[in-house]
Amino acid sequence: MENCKITSVKKVDLSSLKKEMTIEEKEKCLEKMKNDFLEMFENFKSCYKSRQPKI
Repeated sequence: MENCKITSVKKVDLSSLKKEMTIEEKEKCLEKMKNDFLEMFENFKSCYKSRQPKI
């Protein structure tokens, strides 16, 4: 786990939100982006915790 680090954050690509999409489709798209980010953040947290010295 030593080399466990976030080396890059995927660029948020708002071009995937097409003008012709419905509001529902846009919301689903944004929800997916949010979930992807949260997943990445959870990975980071568990990684960070694993690097803390055990007491």
